Amino acid sequence: MGLTSYGVVWLASGVAAMTRPEVQSFASFHEPTKTWIVIPAFLASIPVGFIVVNLLVYAISPLRRFFDDEAKSRKGESFSSAMGGLLKFAKYWMPPLLVISLGAALFGK
Repeated sequence: MGLTSYGVVWLASGVAAMTRPEVQSFASFHEPTKTWIVIPAFLASIPVGFIVVNLLVYAISPLRRFFDDEAKSRKGESFSSAMGGLLKFAKYWMPPLLVISLGAALFGK
């Protein structure tokens, strides 16, 4: 999650630096603008972090078997349904937050 949020902040600052001559880096922004860039970027990175952790757990065979056995006791639960739910969550959660972060970088002081 940290790497994703750092990447979003870096991207937002880079786009702002290309379009606004007074912005050289993230340090050029005032504190409220930094908050409006960082908080949405962090919140947008949460689904990405969950998806990466799910993929890492799925890659470890004993853990995969444990969670598959655990999911059999619950109707409709599986790795694919969990990933589908996370992707659906990310699809609706990330775009507005990324727009807020980028908007703050482009129009903030």
